Amino acid sequence: MNDRSGPQPDKPGAGRFGSQPSPRSDVPLYYPGEGKPALPMTPEERAADVRADIEEIVAQCQRIVDRGEAEFFDEDDARNRLAAKALLIDLATACEQLDEFKSANPELWRAVKRTRDKMAHHYRGTSFVRVWETISIHVPVITERIQQSPPDD
Repeated sequence: MNDRSGPQPDKPGAGRFGSQPSPRSDVPLYYPGEGKPALPMTPEERAADVRADIEEIVAQCQRIVDRGEAEFFDEDDARNRLAAKALLIDLATACEQLDEFKSANPELWRAVKRTRDKMAHHYRGTSFVRVWETISIHVPVITERIQQSPPDD
């Protein structure tokens, strides 16, 4: 028998995160953490939150770059390579939520999306040389373009 102590998805208002329906259907829900109630966010708040997430992802990428190429390609330790790959997937997922960035940079957005799709779905074909190039060269360009794009309305 499966005894669940958490919210049941088949019960009204008990979603995957135990959230209640948004009081305003036009405001997307933000799930600040498992087991916490959902908080409605305005589009401006959501865009600011996404931009803050991107800043953190970029900072983590920079920490990997600061450790150096030799440590990144250390054959005995794949942690930096795998972390960089995961960060790039997260960066693309966050960028997807910034409509102004996507519309202002369609070619760059397509490249970001293709890279994310390849890393997420064709994991055996991931070139870590390309991952290194992306976090050390291309992430700063993406960051600059995000900063130049106006906030989403």
